[in-house]
Amino acid sequence: MRRSSKILVLVLTLSLVAAACGSDSDDGGAAPAVTTAAPAATAAPAATTAAPPVTAPEAAPVEVSTVGEHLGDGSLGTVEVGPGEAIQIRSLNAITGDVAFLGIPNENGIRMAVEDYGQIGGHDVDLGTGMDDLCSADGGQAAAQTIVADQDVLGVIGTSCSGAATAASPLISEAGMVMISGSNTSPALTSDLAGTAGKNYNPGYYRTAHNDLYQGAAAANFALDVLGVTTAAAIHDGDPYTEGLATAFADAFASGGGTVTGFTAVNKGDSDMVPVLTEVAAGSPEMLFFPIFQPEGDFIVQQASTVSGLENTIMMAADGLLNSNFLAVAETAGMFFSGPDVRYGSNYNQSTGETAADVLADYKAEFGESPAAPFWAHSYDAAALLMDAIAAASYEDGGALIIDRAGVREYLNGVTGYSGLIGTMACDAYGDCSSSKITVIQNIDTADYDASTANVVYEYAPLGATQVGDIAAGAVTLAAVCPSPLVIQTDWFPEAEHGPMYQMIGDGYSVDADNKVVSGPGQLGGAPLGIDIEVRTGGPAIGWAPVSSYMYTDDSIHLGYRSTDQQVLEYSDAPMLSVVAPLEKNPQMVMWDTDAHPNVRSLADLGSEGITINVFGGGTFADVFVAEGIWSADQVDPSYDGSPARFVADQTIAQQGFASAEPFQYEHVFEEYGKAVAFELLHDAGFQVYSQTVGIRPGDLEDLRGCLELIVPVIQQSVVDYDAAPERANAMIVDAVTLFEDFWVYDMDLAAFSVQAQRDLGLVGNGPDGIVGNMDADRIQTVIDKIAAAGMDFEAGLSVSDIMTNEFIDTSISFPEYETAAPAPTTTAAPLEGAVIRVAVEADTDGLNPTVNRFAVSAYQMARAVYDPLVYVTEDPCGCVLAPGLAESWTVSDDYMTWDFKIRENVKFHDGTMLTGEAVVYAINQQLKDPLISLAFRPIFIPQGAVELVDDMTVRFNLQRPHVDFPIYLSTQLGLIPSLEYMMATISDQSLNQAPVGTGPFRFASREQDFMTRFERNDDYWGGEVIPAAIEVYVYTDTVLAADAMAVGDIDIMSTSNVDAILALRDLEFSGDVVLYEEDGGEEGFGMLNTSKVPFNDIRARKALAFSAPLDDYMEFIGQGVLRPADSWFPPESPYHNPNVEQAHDVLDQATPLVAEYCTEFPDNCADGRINMEFQYSGPSVIQERIYDILSEGWSDHFNVTKDMKPQDAHINEVAFGQYDFVTWRQMGIANPDGDVTWLNCTAVGFVSLNWPRLCDEERDALMYQARGSSNQDERIGLWQQVAEMINADYAYLMFNHTMWSHAYSPDVAGICDYRFPDGSVPRCNYSGYTDYYSQLDKVE
Repeated sequence: MRRSSKILVLVLTLSLVAAACGSDSDDGGAAPAVTTAAPAATAAPAATTAAPPVTAPEAAPVEVSTVGEHLGDGSLGTVEVGPGEAIQIRSLNAITGDVAFLGIPNENGIRMAVEDYGQIGGHDVDLGTGMDDLCSADGGQAAAQTIVADQDVLGVIGTSCSGAATAASPLISEAGMVMISGSNTSPALTSDLAGTAGKNYNPGYYRTAHNDLYQGAAAANFALDVLGVTTAAAIHDGDPYTEGLATAFADAFASGGGTVTGFTAVNKGDSDMVPVLTEVAAGSPEMLFFPIFQPEGDFIVQQASTVSGLENTIMMAADGLLNSNFLAVAETAGMFFSGPDVRYGSNYNQSTGETAADVLADYKAEFGESPAAPFWAHSYDAAALLMDAIAAASYEDGGALIIDRAGVREYLNGVTGYSGLIGTMACDAYGDCSSSKITVIQNIDTADYDASTANVVYEYAPLGATQVGDIAAGAVTLAAVCPSPLVIQTDWFPEAEHGPMYQMIGDGYSVDADNKVVSGPGQLGGAPLGIDIEVRTGGPAIGWAPVSSYMYTDDSIHLGYRSTDQQVLEYSDAPMLSVVAPLEKNPQMVMWDTDAHPNVRSLADLGSEGITINVFGGGTFADVFVAEGIWSADQVDPSYDGSPARFVADQTIAQQGFASAEPFQYEHVFEEYGKAVAFELLHDAGFQVYSQTVGIRPGDLEDLRGCLELIVPVIQQSVVDYDAAPERANAMIVDAVTLFEDFWVYDMDLAAFSVQAQRDLGLVGNGPDGIVGNMDADRIQTVIDKIAAAGMDFEAGLSVSDIMTNEFIDTSISFPEYETAAPAPTTTAAPLEGAVIRVAVEADTDGLNPTVNRFAVSAYQMARAVYDPLVYVTEDPCGCVLAPGLAESWTVSDDYMTWDFKIRENVKFHDGTMLTGEAVVYAINQQLKDPLISLAFRPIFIPQGAVELVDDMTVRFNLQRPHVDFPIYLSTQLGLIPSLEYMMATISDQSLNQAPVGTGPFRFASREQDFMTRFERNDDYWGGEVIPAAIEVYVYTDTVLAADAMAVGDIDIMSTSNVDAILALRDLEFSGDVVLYEEDGGEEGFGMLNTSKVPFNDIRARKALAFSAPLDDYMEFIGQGVLRPADSWFPPESPYHNPNVEQAHDVLDQATPLVAEYCTEFPDNCADGRINMEFQYSGPSVIQERIYDILSEGWSDHFNVTKDMKPQDAHINEVAFGQYDFVTWRQMGIANPDGDVTWLNCTAVGFVSLNWPRLCDEERDALMYQARGSSNQDERIGLWQQVAEMINADYAYLMFNHTMWSHAYSPDVAGICDYRFPDGSVPRCNYSGYTDYYSQLDKVE
């Protein structure tokens, strides 16, 4: 049974706390250190949004990744597939009984997909024997129980019927598997399509069939709009599918103005339908909708004509009866059927490379008949998706294929733009992956099933999910729903920012130079839209009027351009509703001359330097920045007229512009200037409007709704198409500008620059949800709030929904090659002078905001470039001699419980704001509020009022107990202080957590998750000169590969505790290729015994384990001459080391009597005279397998050791909950043991425990707290030496080794360990993985 989800979330992230004392990697030393990074790469075939071509590509062999390059975090467990073994999946369909007509084609489609797909990583995929769901809950449950009993099974394709799925899905979900159905359609299995999960939704459930809310609406709309009926009845049989669809139909019919005269049910197995039909006839419905199965459907249609009042009633059924058997019944002639669009044509499955036509031909050839029901293709696609997901979650390890169950779900959750036999698919948050498109067919020939199913009389596609592909294939036009010409009013002359609009105009366009209009036949991907597109010029062509206002003077305009801020301010007089945003970021910027202002890196710097900023009058952003204190009002000069003359003549000013044009023009066009400019986007400075959105007059919404359902996805796809191939549209833009013969000049070079700039700066791309063109409501609300805060007037009560809607967005359209990026850095054209130092780290971090993200070693190595701590720890071996950082001094009360820190004055954050006590208090309180970040240090402080502001530059800390070394905590994450403005901004824009703003020697420049983060020199650093131009931090999860990178000069610095990597680095040192600094005084490898449960709640068992531990073998085969054995947490060089503490090991004769005594007293805990125990570790891991083999072999005479390998998060979970016997670990051993109190004291023992062995010793606690409160170093040393003796005597820890850290530098790196703190004291250099003092490094020839 699963524990509380809140507790699971808490414990799964405890790794972050432990990691602060350990490493980011589990590949070195004795035991796995905790890691925070989850691999994100996938080897599965990439999704695409492009319209499917007529000729499908050949499917490539599916390869898998190596360790660390796969999807998934291990939280649901893994499946190991050995050499020569097959990957196990299962199919679950109705393959016997009355509904076998549905299940057998599904089963056949699945098997064909498996055959077409081929191997994954050299392993066959085995479907096993097809399981039968019997189209019932009982059948689904029984089959699912059989499937989940086989722990090698990864996923299930099925069920056929929604009723079977309601019982099967919970079991499949609980087992960590996935289930993908090709024919379930009940809304209860997924969602209401409005963000609420269905009552039968379970995580891990997906489907390629449609949601019946679409089918119900389609049937209702067909009845109302095509048949013209106003009354209807519905019959179901109580099954989740039939009742759900009948309800969806009735609701939609009533909402459309129809009257539901009857809503009733039959029982499965009934054959006499006359009573129910008589009940229906009493309401005199014009149409009867009965979405049920056979044989009940046969009886209804055969008996309806015998019931008075139904003689002329139109009969309509749904996809449950859309099969060759039912359509052959004589009474079904002329009936209507709703169901999925089966006109697959040249659609192809991107994973197998097979077209729908080819698969259908193969189906007929192999099975001797056409599929009897429509969902065979959906099932084919479902199987292909499952195999893609398995490939993405797989990696090779030691000859075996390891498949991460969570990774399978992760892949499916992220499916977008997937090309399948049924069309383009995208999975939403509840597992609906299919299209919304439904067709209605009429049975025109009971003897020709294919002819009838091809006889489409109506189609319904509210979201356009497959419409783009259909339009591009020429199957659908806009002529019936859109005006022609469709008029689009832009806000300026033709330019690349408007490229998608011109992309929609086909060949044969015309240019009206007098009216500055370009028009021509609409097109998408070369296929006609069926309407003309007319793109009109704005700006001077409409008398400089705002587009929204101008639209109210010219009714012929259908769509117009406007930016968010302008919509807000103009709403009272000229409201506009945005329907799509072609640009993800606003291209507007402010630029400055790098020679005149070499130290300016941001708009905030412009403000702090008092530089004049020339802008257009009447704009919004300047007022917002003034209100926010970034600029002062007297800096802003609203006289800019668009001419370059003033900036060229007076290079001391800054000027408004567009990053997609002016940088090119000032360097290449305006010869009198002729150099690059520096700039920052308004977006990256915090004012994140959507620029040039396409909108309508709100009053036109209903009239244009049908058109918007198609044209919005066309615009989205045109954004993608223009980016991929802009040349034709650019030529049209340049041609138009040339013929206009106005002041606006535009050529192909500028157009090409603009396209590239849009890509490079993230102006185009996927939004935070991976979709092109949709708008983030929270982002728009933030704009509204900023405008209000600036005191500007606008419509009272204005809401986001008044000015934008994503209703018409096609969620399947995205840029396949673009990822959501962290905020772009300030762009400067002139390179910084100085060296670029390249650093390798073992893992990436989730983010770089210390008030939000949990920092492990790699995070610290990056964060120390951009942040300064309040306090520094010097090189003194006691770890207790401190130096001032952002806190220039501190005082303490006599009882060591109240600490006052004086904050350093005149320290500037990278955004130009000043360091204050308010920023410090806010930052630390934010950390204390976070239950995960503060887990280890929150108990130090009093519950309320832990941190308070004494005056502007003095901060007070109030502690629960006397604590002499408290300031040490302010040298850690707790003491890293970001800008207050930055912290406030991250509340509404969490992406900013990736773009830190601190006071450190380097400013954040750019970041690509799991690859590289770049920091550039802060020339205004308060701490003195910074030598390197930049620090680039690269992620190498395999540190042996990092060592290889050092050997070839790709990396300048790395740190590792991986023994294999250390040996490689030592070889490089011998050859003169690296310079090494090694130390093993800061971290220990050990095992932990759970004293709260059998067998190690008995000290005899704990002693026996220690006495029989084969640590000599361990040191030989694991230590490899690199590691030193450990008896306690402190190496001999530490002042806290107790030379009298020795840990017994390899003395089997001392273990024997203890085991015998224990087993005599507790025989149930033993077998064959040996104590039963589990050895748990985090894996799969080669090094952990080695450790397990060595230790379990040494213990085999006294213990029956059972392996218990778990994914890392589950491993941390079990340890924190105390659900383990023995685990290996790496932690403790820091220079000052004060921090170890957190992991040892009695208060850390609980339901969720930080005292991992769960051993409470109040006498030990008293000694530790006495040490904390003592200012006498000799006394402290003595107390901690006593604690070491007590730990040794408790046998709850089995010490292995002191962890060796090797810090490697390229020979051309100079200034190693040259850094000095502001007071001149010397820091610890190269300590436990930290090589984070970069400011004095340089490179020499």
